[in-house]
Amino acid sequence: METLHRRYRAAAAGLWPGWWVTWPLTRKIQFGDVYLATPSNIVTAGTLTDRGLTVSPRAGTLQNDMLYDAAGKVSIRFKTAGSAAEGFSALATADAGALVEFRHDSAVLAAYTGVTSRELGNVSALAAELVSRCWAGRWQPGEVAVTGVVTARRGTVLVAQDRGAAAELRISGTAGSGPLTIGDLAGTVSAARSQHVGLTWSGRSLTPFFQVVGVREDWRGRVAAEYGPRQPRRGAFPSPVPGLLLDEATAEPFSVLEVLSSDRQPAEWAAGTDATDEAGTGGEGGAEHAAADRPVGT
Repeated sequence: METLHRRYRAAAAGLWPGWWVTWPLTRKIQFGDVYLATPSNIVTAGTLTDRGLTVSPRAGTLQNDMLYDAAGKVSIRFKTAGSAAEGFSALATADAGALVEFRHDSAVLAAYTGVTSRELGNVSALAAELVSRCWAGRWQPGEVAVTGVVTARRGTVLVAQDRGAAAELRISGTAGSGPLTIGDLAGTVSAARSQHVGLTWSGRSLTPFFQVVGVREDWRGRVAAEYGPRQPRRGAFPSPVPGLLLDEATAEPFSVLEVLSSDRQPAEWAAGTDATDEAGTGGEGGAEHAAADRPVGT
């Protein structure tokens, strides 16, 4: 049975295509993090800096506000402070807020503001460094590095749990009586009323998406075929790295590296690596991580 976090991941993947989706939402992903990824889970494995690699990010896309509403399956009505609005029953007249209604039982609303990205500045340099480490047996199959992060100053996520889901949200920190925007919805809300909403999360300083690269398995196979397999008790390929491999990495880095697409993201983080809910507020069923594995429709 589908769980809330799989529903969120499937929906949010369309916001930043090809990148992995962070879950739990409070997990902090840093540029240069290293993980060991298997089809079933992902385990922290240090950082590139820990391993003596120097990598420099460059500024990527700047997109101040982002909204995902499941292709029109979510409607949002705003209410300014001091006004009355049709459909609102839980908010006081003095409250500013929003009424979110889901038209489908699998709908997701994700709103982020202050969105920026950082990406790897020199792919060739990283490819050459990883060639050297693979040659020495110090970069294992399944190890991946974070070479891009999307950060958001604030964010709000709602996931419908059943047909007819709706939430009346109180928005804090608004100034004046002007019209409310997506930026007001992101990260400044609490649920005043909620019906059939499996997850209501609002928080600050999050990294909703990240990009990872690994060493191509076909490159590993080609190197093993041409230069021989790992030598027992002497490490992997103890001789100096052939210049041809380093030249190839510099000239054609993606003949060595591959960007792992979102459909290759492991299903779970390994036990014991869950983040705490420091920056967010949970909705129905408690904090975000408590709701993460609840089957939808139960």
